[in-house]
Amino acid sequence: EHDKALTLGYKPPIMSFTEEELKAFFALEGTARLILIDAPCELTDLPNLEGWKFKFHSSGHTVGAVSTLITAPDGWTTDWTADTASHDQEICSGVLQPAGWVNPDLMITEATYGGTPMAEPRSETWKRFRAIVNQTHRRGGQILCPAFAANRTSNVADESTRLGMEFDFVTVIDGMAVKGEVGERIIDIELGTEKVTRLVEEGHLVLIDQINKPNGMAQRQAVLDGDYGSVVIVSSSATMENGWSSFWAKHLLPERKNSVILTGYVFPNSVAEDALKKGGNIVMEYFSKKWKKIIKQAVNCACDVYSFSLSAHDYQQGLVQRVVVARPKLLAIHHTSNASFMAYVEALKTEFNRLGLELPRIIHAGHEVVIEL
Repeated sequence: EHDKALTLGYKPPIMSFTEEELKAFFALEGTARLILIDAPCELTDLPNLEGWKFKFHSSGHTVGAVSTLITAPDGWTTDWTADTASHDQEICSGVLQPAGWVNPDLMITEATYGGTPMAEPRSETWKRFRAIVNQTHRRGGQILCPAFAANRTSNVADESTRLGMEFDFVTVIDGMAVKGEVGERIIDIELGTEKVTRLVEEGHLVLIDQINKPNGMAQRQAVLDGDYGSVVIVSSSATMENGWSSFWAKHLLPERKNSVILTGYVFPNSVAEDALKKGGNIVMEYFSKKWKKIIKQAVNCACDVYSFSLSAHDYQQGLVQRVVVARPKLLAIHHTSNASFMAYVEALKTEFNRLGLELPRIIHAGHEVVIEL
């Protein structure tokens, strides 16, 4: 990353912490300075925080994500939702609002999709996924699902392996989600090591070797040669600009029999957006460690490209109903564009008016914005 930044004319990235600092942090386990929690739970009267109360509950966003309710000694309450989702996902259950978390003085909520209503139930999205997979396999093609390594890869893998058992195809996972030792990989943490191991042993799931690089390349070539038969390939990155999804894209995009299913947010000006909206010749770039420069390659996008919203963030409906249930005095909305913020506020006004409720005071909390309480 240091060489890549210099090549592109950027300042080298600043490390958030060194390896030594990371080791020192984990060395605190078992001491009063580092408390590992298993939500839902409550912590009170911590050292140097007498009188403070902290409640934690799953936020529904992904495995391990939590919302926090903080009560100060004077009784002031802050509900910090963190990233959240009220709809169920394959690897975790949705949470609208934890029981009893009502009427906080301040509620801080993300609104990534504040301006985007959920277009269809997740079950309907998977029906369309199944139809595309079957159609593509019938014409002898393969499917690439570019995905975020955390959350999205495991969600897609869970549904894809289930369909694979029904329609006799194999799911191949590549990239960051399967990097590391067994039990420590993202996919093991999110799907469960026992389940992942069973799916591999039964032949429904192939994990591309990230440690033994020659073996990993041999597996990839075997997939391309058809040795695994019909496959669905799930790989990071979601944009097809980094990671192994760019490798698969270069091989699969040019053939009309294949299909690409984008599984999340399509970033503007990304390779994923070019493939979805333009097709034809698109330019893919990758950083060559050997030559220490950016290599550009034109790839003909001849296959079908689809975009499915399988977000781990709440859509507008869930974001609105959470505030209705919580009834905060002050609502601070962050992680959203100005347009999305305005659409979310209008949806809140409409619902509160419909229910005859008093709308809380609302502010748009941008980065390092001071909130006047």
